[in-house]
Amino acid sequence: KGLDIEKVDLVAVIMADIGLHIPDFRAQEQIFHTLTQVAGRAGRRKSRGKVIIQTYVPDNFAIKAASKHDYKLMYENEITTREKLSLPPFYKIIKLTYTDAGFDKAKRKTEEMQKELGGTTAPALIAKKGGKYHYNLFLKAKNFDKQRIKELTDKDENWRIDVDPMTTV
Repeated sequence: KGLDIEKVDLVAVIMADIGLHIPDFRAQEQIFHTLTQVAGRAGRRKSRGKVIIQTYVPDNFAIKAASKHDYKLMYENEITTREKLSLPPFYKIIKLTYTDAGFDKAKRKTEEMQKELGGTTAPALIAKKGGKYHYNLFLKAKNFDKQRIKELTDKDENWRIDVDPMTTV
């Protein structure tokens, strides 16, 4: 983003759809944003640029919208999907992450919290970082009992709370 490289007339994106397979509800939005940004690098001066997008899913709405610079198409599809699936901005998401040197303990603590609060558990996409395991509990609702969540997580310093996380991986 923000690069202005002189004499760049052609931009090619190989495997443009790879980010669609990340288990994150914002994946479509991120692909659209990235493709739109990279396409903007071609033909920035006097010449008309060309952009080639290679994908295995050419019918994906985010890729189609990006190829046409169609923000409206992207927004309409994304907002409809998010409403149907009760995702932000219609619902809130809280990601609680338990971190511990032992995988079994991280999983057990997350499952115990799930019994208290509900939600869905899953190991982090990169389950081990910095010598510690990370296990997530996702909560989704229109409103949360924030005090209850705080009371439960304050008992153990290994909990991290992320309200409306930028990523859910």
